[in-house]
Amino acid sequence: MYQMRIYTIKSKDNAEQYFNVQWSRHIVSLRKFNIVACSVFLENKPDANDCYRIVAIVKGKSEEQLSTSNDEFMQSNEFKQDMQDFPMQTIKNVETINLTRKEL
Repeated sequence: MYQMRIYTIKSKDNAEQYFNVQWSRHIVSLRKFNIVACSVFLENKPDANDCYRIVAIVKGKSEEQLSTSNDEFMQSNEFKQDMQDFPMQTIKNVETINLTRKEL
């Protein structure tokens, strides 16, 4: 099961920090919770509100496992350490979309 996560971040500087620093940490720490980060992308231009989006593709065993594991991760010390020095209030929205992949 794949999942697309879209993070809307208030400014370019904060988006770049989240993309370069926090997601580098998440890639490692998510594995402890059986979530594999496949790809992470930073949007090139801001939206109408000068926000930037980060899109991450992650995978797990099932929709239920991804949801449970993500809840555990969000409450963990690993997540708190990953987010150290990041202003959480700059994350305006997080959207998750569950995906089915067709092998080509």
